[in-house]
Amino acid sequence: MMLIMVMVIALVLLPLSVTLIRQLHSRLMICQAEQLIEEIMNSSLLLADTGAMGDGQFKFSIIQLQQHIQAQLDEQMPAALARYFRFDRIEMDLQDLRSDEVLWHAGRDELSWPVVTCYASVTDYQGRVLPIRRSVICRFGRAIRDLDAVDP
Repeated sequence: MMLIMVMVIALVLLPLSVTLIRQLHSRLMICQAEQLIEEIMNSSLLLADTGAMGDGQFKFSIIQLQQHIQAQLDEQMPAALARYFRFDRIEMDLQDLRSDEVLWHAGRDELSWPVVTCYASVTDYQGRVLPIRRSVICRFGRAIRDLDAVDP
């Protein structure tokens, strides 16, 4: 009788534990991807600030930045995460400049605080696409504060 009760309890708890493990795995993948994106965005924006991606005068194209971030993700992404991860695009929120060319000038306050947002996604074990959005505020090309890290 005791053996039957143990088997019944195991049959009830097993699906719950599998579901919990899968949910934790999905969350872990998202956290890993977000952390990697944030690190790469910060280092990429610092490269842009030093002129390493442009002509040395705080100028680079958003396309160059996206290509650089994609290359860094391809290089640094753990293999276990790479098959679930997809990098979509980055956007820069600057209203008075074309989106393909970004300039920073120390004397122009309206360009002092551009926001760079990276859009990506992770596909979980059920095939659901879980979006990732990381935004970083920059000052003259330097990432200084992660917008998404602040809890509302």
